Amino acid sequence: MQQVSPLLTAKSRRWLEKFSWRHPPVLAGNGAVVLPAWTNRQPDWRGEVQPTLRLGGEFAVTNGAYLGVPADWARSHFSYSNRVWHLPDLEVGRPEGAVRLVHIANDGTKDYYWRVHSTIDARALRPLLATNQQRGLDLVAFTQPPVIDGEVWGRWYEHDRIGFQGRVTMTNFTFREQTASFLESSVRYTNRFLEFIDPRLLRGTQTLVAAGIAADFNTQRIHFTNGFSTAEPLVVARAIGPKVGRTLEPYRFTQPPRVRVSGYAPLRGSRDADLHFDVDGGPFEWWKFKVPRLTGEVHWQGESLTLTNMHASFYEGDAAGFAHFDFNRGRGADFNFTAGVTNASLPA
Repeated sequence: MQQVSPLLTAKSRRWLEKFSWRHPPVLAGNGAVVLPAWTNRQPDWRGEVQPTLRLGGEFAVTNGAYLGVPADWARSHFSYSNRVWHLPDLEVGRPEGAVRLVHIANDGTKDYYWRVHSTIDARALRPLLATNQQRGLDLVAFTQPPVIDGEVWGRWYEHDRIGFQGRVTMTNFTFREQTASFLESSVRYTNRFLEFIDPRLLRGTQTLVAAGIAADFNTQRIHFTNGFSTAEPLVVARAIGPKVGRTLEPYRFTQPPRVRVSGYAPLRGSRDADLHFDVDGGPFEWWKFKVPRLTGEVHWQGESLTLTNMHASFYEGDAAGFAHFDFNRGRGADFNFTAGVTNASLPA
């Protein structure tokens, strides 16, 4: 097909150059068009002739690639009428899985629609992504491909119009080197706002669920609604970001606590945060203290961390109090706290 490129327009040639293959694709089809009158020396090809074009057929290709993304095979029926392309059964196969697609594209409005079912490794699509999107994909490592069912729509060349809704299931993967055994969630994306609806993540017997988690790329915030976790807090903190992980490293639960969370955290840095946690668990360790159980409320706001309504079983007695930590100085933290202790064993 590359040999016919001289017969095409410059735009069509650029489109064809995105594809490559070892063997020429197999193409079968038919078509019809109403040509302008022979006496019309300057016909309006786009306005008068293109709307009359009708095409139908099927194609198949093996060992091909699109913008450097290889595939073992691809095939589909196709039709074109009223300036609308329709591929009802496009299938693309790779060694690890396949993608089944339905595609509709309107040449007039430039609107497009995809129906997607995918079991391929998302990292295979890396060449198709912008540099910042590649960095986000590089944070995830899969031992087996995710399963994606969904719909994508938008308008060519207008990236802010892209929308997606569907469901994602992943098993045995890592994010920022933190492992997880299972994740499932409904997903929706419009207007640079990504939502995970009723997500559920498992780390062995540990669970993280929420009514919703949303990444707002306009405000650069990630929002949590009615989140609940029985996972290790340090694992969650490291998944949010390296700095958050380093901040929480001194506070250790040797058994994962029960935690409820709501609010938002920044997608970059740590200053723009307003997260509330309710914590109940233990044993807990900080500095030289080790207690079998701890409950309380934690408020992370900007560069400060506030602990209120803290209660702990404290060396055969009980302790209660609050604390405030200010991390604005860059190294260490300014802090103040108040604590009341009763019936504690002082030698311990």
